[in-house]
Amino acid sequence: MNTLEILDKINSVGNSCEGRNVYALSGDEDEALGQVHNLAISMFNKYSKQIGIDYHIEHDAFGNLYIKYYGQHWEQTVMSGSHIDSVRNGGKYDGVLGIASALNLLEKILENGQLPEYTYTVAAFRSEESNPCTGVSALGSKIATGSLKPAELENIGYKNLTVDSLENHFRSRFGRSLWNDVLNCCMNPYLTTEKVRHFEELHIEQSRVIEIEEGDVGIVRDGIGGNEKIEFSGQVPVQTFEAHTNEFVSLSLSFKGKADHTGGTPNNNPNYHKNLRQDALIGLSKMFGLLRKMMNPEADLKVTGTYPQEETGFTTIPHHQCLDIIVTKEKYDDFKRIIEKISDTLFRELGIKVEISRFSILKPGTYKSLKLDAIRHALDIPKSVANIASGYCYNKPVIEIAGSTFGLVRATVTDFSLLANGEFKFKIDERNVDSNLANKMGRDIRIKVSTLLYHVDPNLKANLRFITKQGPAFIDQQSVTKKRELAKAMGLKTIEMPSMPGHDAWSLSKTGIPTSMTFVRHNGLSHNKDESVEKEYVTKAVSLSHAFLANKLGLEL
Repeated sequence: MNTLEILDKINSVGNSCEGRNVYALSGDEDEALGQVHNLAISMFNKYSKQIGIDYHIEHDAFGNLYIKYYGQHWEQTVMSGSHIDSVRNGGKYDGVLGIASALNLLEKILENGQLPEYTYTVAAFRSEESNPCTGVSALGSKIATGSLKPAELENIGYKNLTVDSLENHFRSRFGRSLWNDVLNCCMNPYLTTEKVRHFEELHIEQSRVIEIEEGDVGIVRDGIGGNEKIEFSGQVPVQTFEAHTNEFVSLSLSFKGKADHTGGTPNNNPNYHKNLRQDALIGLSKMFGLLRKMMNPEADLKVTGTYPQEETGFTTIPHHQCLDIIVTKEKYDDFKRIIEKISDTLFRELGIKVEISRFSILKPGTYKSLKLDAIRHALDIPKSVANIASGYCYNKPVIEIAGSTFGLVRATVTDFSLLANGEFKFKIDERNVDSNLANKMGRDIRIKVSTLLYHVDPNLKANLRFITKQGPAFIDQQSVTKKRELAKAMGLKTIEMPSMPGHDAWSLSKTGIPTSMTFVRHNGLSHNKDESVEKEYVTKAVSLSHAFLANKLGLEL
């Protein structure tokens, strides 16, 4: 079987027309891990008659799966793999493609009848996605490497149909004794530098950088992303107004962009590839500014709320934002013409589509609306955060020092809502592979957001909650050099870049295990049921990753 055929077998679990739903610590996740286990057993059984095979398949306390084919130096391993779980309505390539590639290499080694110099291990980690269940990324690999302490683990929640603690959820499914083993694993890690000589993770890129640069494959060079995730909530004052018969029109504007990854996709650069991001929230912010200039909003316009069509968490760029508006009936035709004109501008400059998704005559009565100055300053927040991030991302000295065209930081506002009842909340996702640069950017973002919140309402009591903060991890530079050599010999055009999303590779690198990553070129649509890759680029990335791993194992494929 090739990598994509193996992928399809793993994806027989949890797939539907809505996308892939294999949530952290769910029955579907257990079943998907079982599918990987069975595929490995089939491979070992197929070739056991031809060659003497010494292998072992095991789980750690948390349920991460390790498939070991013992080499000459059995006590040390070269490992490859990724994660089995998905976000809500996710795609079929994120994570699983890395496991399928690692299994494909195992079958090639067995088929060739070669004994590797070191043990080769396929790793299938569980619970890598922070959304929708735990809020903590790479949970499985962090436990396996001891990156989380027991006290930290006991403070993690678990949210699916109900809200509970991770501990209670795990104990209800697997028992108290196994939870105690998990806590022990945090103190006595399963994966250490003494056991693991190298970890290689193949993953879809989660942006369009390789495609835009017309490359064949990505080599992660600048590091694996650290992040800081912040939630804001508060209450702003609202106003009331009376509506009389046939006086007002109520409508909803729908802003549609592209659901790219907040970490993977660089912030827009006005001077280069302007539409790397198609952020619906930024489109709304720009539209509202233009709308205020083109009509008299105080007299003719009332805003009753803005909100995402669906909350997507920290990792997805806002792709469908709604704005509920009330317009005087006599000004509706003028308003519609202005919206059409602004829509053309937004599509041309940002790739954002705008349409009227709901229309009705407002019934007589008393209604609440937002103060226009409050909504204006609130909508300046996502735009200002993006502008600050772009300034640090495309700072010329940073680019020259790092050699990275697409910068070393990212920042995005997500899940932004301000409702007619005054409820106001949003998230900020910050990514980096340079802690010093990230600290400066984060400081500037917090100063700017605090200033804008004061203008929204001087008496606003803002609740800021810091969800996670972790520094970036290193990429093994000898691996980057080796991949360059191999890619050149294979005739592949490589794009060297950072990995802003963390991945399981982050956990292993933080432990001190030499770590590398190979990116598969794709269209950038990640954490989405329409996530797709071209077979040609899967083949190229898999070939490079396999050649690199074969070199580490002392094999010739």
